[in-house]
Amino acid sequence: SILKVLLYLSAVITVSILVFILGFIFIKGYKIINIDSTILAQTPKMAPYIEQMRKNIANACNLDFDFVSVKATTEEGLGFTGKKEGIAAHAVCLIDNK
Repeated sequence: SILKVLLYLSAVITVSILVFILGFIFIKGYKIINIDSTILAQTPKMAPYIEQMRKNIANACNLDFDFVSVKATTEEGLGFTGKKEGIAAHAVCLIDNK
């Protein structure tokens, strides 16, 4: 379906940006300790994809799977995500000197 294609393309672009940022962090002498992320989407349901997203992020960041968190939630009909007009995501990572 078109949604699966869009999700795939979005993932490819996201990983490309992530790899760029990882290079920058590495050059500056830091490393990622862990990542905590939340996806805001009314639809599609993210549960079937979360484990693979965690694996992809962990592999891209050279982190153990257990140090990557991906959660999903809805905004109960509020905002553009709640109206099914888009998806949003928030991520926080802990970095430290090597």
